[in-house]
Amino acid sequence: MQKSEKKRILVVEDEKHIAEGLKLNLSLQGYDVQIANNGISEVGS
Repeated sequence: MQKSEKKRILVVEDEKHIAEGLKLNLSLQGYDVQIANNGISEVGS
């Protein structure tokens, strides 16, 4: 992995406002953030 590539984080949270807050803060720290509201469907894909 090159140093310029962002590390990816998957946030699984069913409360939209919490997920959006986490996404904002992690994005500001340089992470590529995806949000899912259902962990079961995300783990299976």
